[in-house]
This record gives sequence, structure tokens and C-alpha cells, in this order.
Amino acid sequence: MTQAKADTLRDLDAMIAEVRKGLADAQRAAERVQGLTADLQALERSRALLAGTNGHVPTEEPLPLRTPVHRTVVQTPPQTELVLGILRTATRPMTVEDVMNAVRTRVPGAKRMTIAAHLSRFAEKKVARRTALGTYEIVK
Repeated sequence: MTQAKADTLRDLDAMIAEVRKGLADAQRAAERVQGLTADLQALERSRALLAGTNGHVPTEEPLPLRTPVHRTVVQTPPQTELVLGILRTATRPMTVEDVMNAVRTRVPGAKRMTIAAHLSRFAEKKVARRTALGTYEIVK
């Protein structure tokens, strides 16, 4: 690998890490907003009951009828990056089945044909090499 390519890869890895951190921060902030909204509504209802206004909460803007439920979506990297990461961390060549088992821990619905296609494309692009039929390792 040339020095320029190594430098570019290192820069891309740094940018990916920075964006992942920003995304995680944004997700935490979104979860905090939902919790604060629920807390505010509960406090306003409590105040209204204590003040004797029969639970009526005067507000500047109408409260939603129901606080929407936001499920936290676990972000997984694209399967291409996931497969590359698995190959990079492997200590030995991996079969398609080995890679599939590792991918399915993160993406349960992953298709074998998709993973096999990624591995084949990596071999064509010389990112990975076939060590035997259906067995791959990352090019170092």
C-alpha cells in the first residue's frame, strides 16, 4: 500500500469516528428531549392539581395528546463496512459461513448471497484475497 493511500485511509477513519461520535451525541440529545418533555408535562399536571384547577394546565402552546414514542434505532454500519471490519479483525482466513455468523450478530436479517457478493467484490478489487474456495482474508 502506498503512503498516500495509507494517509487517506487514516484520514477517512478519523472522519468516520468523528461523525459516529456526533451521531451518538445527537441520539443522546433526542432521548433527553423526550424525557424532559414528559417530566415537564407531569410537573405541570401536578401543579394544576395542587392549584385546584382540576388538572387543567394552561400552556402557551397545546400539549400533544400523546407523547410520541421514539424507539432508539441501533445504527449499524453498512454491510460493506461491517464485512470489511470482520475480515480486518480476523486472526485467520474466514469462510463465508464464519463471516455470515459474525454479520448476523449485528444484522440478523443479512442474506448469504449479499455477504458472498461483498466478499467476491473485495477479492476482485484486491481488498481481500481468496485463500481457498469460499475462504477469504484481508490483504495486508
